[in-house]
Parts: sequence; C-alpha cells; structure tokens
Amino acid sequence: MKSVQIKKLALSSIAAAAMIAIVTPSAQAASPASANYNVIINLTSECTVAVTGGDITLNYTAGGAAATGTTSADVTCTNTLPYTLSMNGLTGAGVYGPLTDASTGLDYTVAFNGAGTAGADVVSAGNGVAQAITIGANITAGQMGTCLGATCNNGAGAVQTVYVNY
Repeated sequence: MKSVQIKKLALSSIAAAAMIAIVTPSAQAASPASANYNVIINLTSECTVAVTGGDITLNYTAGGAAATGTTSADVTCTNTLPYTLSMNGLTGAGVYGPLTDASTGLDYTVAFNGAGTAGADVVSAGNGVAQAITIGANITAGQMGTCLGATCNNGAGAVQTVYVNY
C-alpha cells in the first residue's frame, strides 16, 4: 500500500506544480523595446526695430540758438546676435547730416544720442528683449531758413529711417 500512496503523492505534487505554473505569472517578462531620436532645432535669427517715441519736433527761431529734440526706438534681436544700427541706409557715419529740409531751408543732423550732434552707429548684441535706443536731431544755431510768412513748417516732416543690420 505504501507504493500506491507514494504514487498518489507524486501525482498530487505534479498536479499542484502544474496548477501553480498556470496561476503564477512568468518571472521572465519581456523587456520593452526602445529607440532613441534627436530633436534638431534650426533657428533663423531675427532683429526688429520700432520707433516708440514718435516724431521729433524741432521749434527753431530764425538766427537763434540751436534746437534739439529726441525720440526713442526699441531694437529686439535674437539673444547674442550682433547688430549695427544706422540711419538712412548709411553705416559708419555716426552723425547723419547735415541734411537740408526742403520746406524750411534749415540744415539739421540726426544721430544716436540725445543731442543729435555726435556719436557713432550703435553696435551691440541682442539679448532677446527690446533694447531702448535714443535718437536725437539738431538744428545748428544762426540759420535764417526760408519762409514766406510769420511761421513755416515742413508739413508731415522729413522722413528718416532707422536700419538694424545683422
């Protein structure tokens, strides 16, 4: 009878092991597959310039003292991008003029400073945010100008253009 019990015990052990194998998940699950990729960014640098301070108005009396006025501009360039500002498409001038106003016959200069009389082109580098620039205009003293009446002006003004070269 002992051999029958041992056989029953052996069969019971095999059946139990088979049941455990069905119920228990495999200890060797498959690894997830993976692959790497790169994100490639192509940046096209940019600069913009905007006159933010409006027009410059110069009030001048014939034969009198010099007249000056200012406005401001914002230059926004890609961070670390070098740039140069110029006026009227001229570079390296610093002071632009003398320019002669056709309506009043007065000579004036414009420059990247408050006096409008000295300076150089602005050479800088962008920082990713607006950078304020001062633009000045100056009518030198002692000019008589041209006028048919008690007062004259040049209407809408003499257009000047700020350039940002990068």
